[in-house]
Amino acid sequence: MKIKVLGSSQSSCDGLYEAVKQAVEIGGNKAELEYITDISAIAAMGIIKMPAILIDNKIILSGYKPGPEEVEEILSPFLFIGPWRES
Repeated sequence: MKIKVLGSSQSSCDGLYEAVKQAVEIGGNKAELEYITDISAIAAMGIIKMPAILIDNKIILSGYKPGPEEVEEILSPFLFIGPWRES
């Protein structure tokens, strides 16, 4: 599985990348994680609003930065996020 976080390297985009990275690591998931900040590359993917998350080149989120728990919820259909998660 390939997960791409697209953003302009601002604090909100950086924070989303870190939240996605943490969600992937929680369940020991095997996923290739990439953070893309090149605006030309992002535009070529058809993304207009950032930050965005793509999984296997499918847009999962675009246009707002969710909190860490919402990131886990958004990614949960695609990742195993174990029941042992500490709050």
